[in-house]
Amino acid sequence: MPSDTQNKRSILDARHHDPFSYLGLHQNKSGWVLRVFQPHATEVAVHDGDSWQLLERDPSNGFYLWRGKQALPAPCRPFCPTGLYAKRGQWRPQPVLPRR
Repeated sequence: MPSDTQNKRSILDARHHDPFSYLGLHQNKSGWVLRVFQPHATEVAVHDGDSWQLLERDPSNGFYLWRGKQALPAPCRPFCPTGLYAKRGQWRPQPVLPRR
């Protein structure tokens, strides 16, 4: 199994044979992990059923990380106010949530 660093490098180089085996929501030994790659985003958040949770950002690249003891409610859709998302093959900007 590739290391965290190897997975990130493969995705950054566009050479990962199965990026969604690393990205997205996955269960591991210590609970749940959500990995998102949004290189142009300044922040990424996900709703845990009660509130929006900011994902931890790796400052050296565009990866964001969330860890939890329980799975996020389905569907798990990260929100990125400054990024673009693909939906049915078309890129579109996400709406910006007002800050409170």
